[in-house]
Amino acid sequence: MTEGPQRQRRRFHVSLPLRIWLRRVMKTPHNSQLAEHSLTKNISTKGCYFRLAHELPVGSEIEMEIQMPVLDPDGGGIKLGCHATVVRVENGSSGNIGIACQIQHYWYSQPGAHPRRVRVA
Repeated sequence: MTEGPQRQRRRFHVSLPLRIWLRRVMKTPHNSQLAEHSLTKNISTKGCYFRLAHELPVGSEIEMEIQMPVLDPDGGGIKLGCHATVVRVENGSSGNIGIACQIQHYWYSQPGAHPRRVRVA
């Protein structure tokens, strides 16, 4: 994915562990049985891009959990949770499907702390 004039926020090309749930399928939040696993290819404050083995329809509402890197050796890292909408789907050459999503809102949590909600501007 190239940086183009449509970008509203700076994208960071990082590979972070990611879990994805289709929101309409979720009966209980964070059901590990329904989670799909991937890695981010890039991320910004308004969206991210990742690959899956199958397509998600454009317009699908998803929930994601991204594991941020541990910067403090005494800390347990931060999990970033997001509600997002799939805005683009791309066929990949290796059989994987590229998924671009726009984040509506997100929150983060640290081990032992209550999640904090963040507004996307």
